[in-house]
Amino acid sequence: MTCHNCKKEIHLGAKFCSYCGMDIKKSEQEEVKYLYHKLAHKFHPDKTNGNEEMMKKINKAYADGDLETLRTLDQDRSVENIKEPVFENQMTDRTEPVKKSNNNILFAGLIILVLIIISLASSPSSNDPIQEPLATPTKTIPESKPKLSTLLKLPKTSNWNCGDVIAYSGQNYNTVQIGSQCWFKENLNVGVKIAGLFNASKNGIIEKYCYNDSEANCLNGKGFTDGGLYQWDEAMAYSNIEGTRGICPEGWHIPKDSEWYILESTGGFDGVLAGGRLNDGSFGGRGAVTFFWSSTESGAGAWLRGLSSVGFSRNALYKGNGFSVRCLKD
Repeated sequence: MTCHNCKKEIHLGAKFCSYCGMDIKKSEQEEVKYLYHKLAHKFHPDKTNGNEEMMKKINKAYADGDLETLRTLDQDRSVENIKEPVFENQMTDRTEPVKKSNNNILFAGLIILVLIIISLASSPSSNDPIQEPLATPTKTIPESKPKLSTLLKLPKTSNWNCGDVIAYSGQNYNTVQIGSQCWFKENLNVGVKIAGLFNASKNGIIEKYCYNDSEANCLNGKGFTDGGLYQWDEAMAYSNIEGTRGICPEGWHIPKDSEWYILESTGGFDGVLAGGRLNDGSFGGRGAVTFFWSSTESGAGAWLRGLSSVGFSRNALYKGNGFSVRCLKD
């Protein structure tokens, strides 16, 4: 077995490296996370030359904490033989275009010479009578200008209304009007599942938790409405601006603490008791309680709403916990 820290061979099953003293379990966890982010950056379907099948293998290995599989995938070069297409005209001889260019220059020069001769021939001589110059034509400009929207022929506003379904990141979400607010009716479920053991990171990929590390607990629709569980920074897309869009679709945002107050005073909100991912990486509370992030900070934590059989509660908890997200229309 090789120590991830000092790269020296150590006894199989050792808990600590005899050379550098590194905690082997911690070292392996760091290597799992490092390899996952490295491979995801290369093979995620959203990336250039992404590989969906490869990404499925990476996600499974990451969720299982399978270090050996991640090492094998990292060393596998068979999926990297993707080259940019070479077009036929890129490989042709360059001599002919140069010849054509020279011919074009000669032809242009000949045209200029002819124009000079014509202009000299038509120029008045000193004996020609002087003619009055022609009056410059004028054009009346109207006072009012046409509207920019008329010139650009802007499309009509969408007929979407609250209560209609909205499609986002491959899933359909129902919406509901509650008082003056329009809410997602289901918890948000977007992103790549990571194991509860790890923290999300700012790597350009939305990362979520699924209760007990089971993807089935994240599925939205078809009877499964738990959705994903997100750390606050990830839900906010690493912004700290109250009311920011975060990981919600365009035109929607992470609700403010004050907007949760409005909802509480209105009533009519339904929520699945999805539990949460605690800061130590464990899961708990499913079937008994659920928590929804707000976009309002509170010291080192953020305000949220807890929901149980007795109703809403307001708390400020550590941002490293993983809780549900409901999007609110702008």
